[in-house]
Amino acid sequence: MDQVTLAKNQVRADSWRSLIRECQQSGLTVVQWCQTNNINTKTYYYWLRKLRTQALAEKELPVPLEHPEQPVAFKQLEVKSPVTGNHGELDYPLQSGLSFSGNRLSSETASEKGYHPL
Repeated sequence: MDQVTLAKNQVRADSWRSLIRECQQSGLTVVQWCQTNNINTKTYYYWLRKLRTQALAEKELPVPLEHPEQPVAFKQLEVKSPVTGNHGELDYPLQSGLSFSGNRLSSETASEKGYHPL
């Protein structure tokens, strides 16, 4: 592209940047603002997409640093004697207030069990 075309495109993009900012700060919906300003909504969204794409292309997006893989830690839970649950299912109380009943793992605090601190 020659210098004149580049300058023309830059002026047009700057003008649309200003219009889009004005629309966003107006408090109106895009449709309402476009109707008030005699702008086709498809044209508005075309320029919004074009300017956003251009901004992303110009900006160097940071590449996330890869975290070194941390080993997965598992804790062995001690299963106490099973107790019959509400619906005849076996309830397996585990340490730390956890219990496994049917296909559900649940947590119970001391106050839910009926234990209350003094």
